[in-house]
Amino acid sequence: MARTKKNGNGVDGTVDDGPDERLSSGTENYLLCLYKLWEDSAYPTTTQLTETLKQVPVTEGLGTSVPSVAGMVRRMQRQGLVEMGKDKRIRLTERGVEGGADIARRHRLAEWLVVSLLGMDLYKAHVEAHRLEHG
Repeated sequence: MARTKKNGNGVDGTVDDGPDERLSSGTENYLLCLYKLWEDSAYPTTTQLTETLKQVPVTEGLGTSVPSVAGMVRRMQRQGLVEMGKDKRIRLTERGVEGGADIARRHRLAEWLVVSLLGMDLYKAHVEAHRLEHG
C-alpha cells in the first residue's frame, strides 16, 4: 500500500508499504482464533492452538494436526501477523491485532445479522457467520 510521507526537508514523497495483501480464509480463521485468545490474555502454544482450532466448524476445512498448525503459524510469522516467543507461545503483532479485530468485528456482525434477520439459533449462526465473514 502506498502512502504519502514528508521527508526531513518537508517534501512529500510516496512510501510503499508493500502490496495490499488479502489473507486466505484459512489464515483469517487462525487469526480469529488467536485474536479471541488474545482478548482473554491467552498466548497459546502450537499444541494449545491446535486444540482451539478443533472447535472451528469442520466446513472451514482447517488442518488441525500439530504439523499443519505449526506450518500456518510459520506462514503467519512471515506475513508479520504473529511472533513466536522463546517460551514457544504465539503472540499477535500489532498488525495481527488489527487484522484480528477486523475479522472478529465482521464475524460478530455476521452472527448478529443471521440471528436477527433469519431467526437462526446462535450455534447455526456461528457456522453461517464463518462463511459470510470471508466474503
